[in-house]
Amino acid sequence: MRGVWLVAGLGFGPGMLDIYVARSRDGVNWTGPVRAALDIAEDYDKEWLTCDNGLRSPFRGRCYLAYVDVKTRWLAVRHSTDGGVTWTAPVRMAPGVAKSTFSGPMPVVQPDGDVVIPYALFAPIN
Repeated sequence: MRGVWLVAGLGFGPGMLDIYVARSRDGVNWTGPVRAALDIAEDYDKEWLTCDNGLRSPFRGRCYLAYVDVKTRWLAVRHSTDGGVTWTAPVRMAPGVAKSTFSGPMPVVQPDGDVVIPYALFAPIN
């Protein structure tokens, strides 16, 4: 979806922690936040999002939300095809080294639509 700004943030409620996304057409006036991630089996941190604006991308307009699930120590990614109104279930992946911890997954969309998610990986926890 073109012409929409998105911002993600953590929100607290009674006994839960969710990731919320707000939308804006002009960067000044924002919608109320929608829950983008509200799975009680996850514990969220370090959320980042980006949208595919590539002219040649077959996924132009798709937005990606990446975050750390600190409960499982997995990287999780969701996407939206309607400008952040609704979000898919997470795709979860291990960060690469058993018992390690990581931080700051930041999705980056390549011109051809491929998504790369760099992050910092720290030594395994004993």
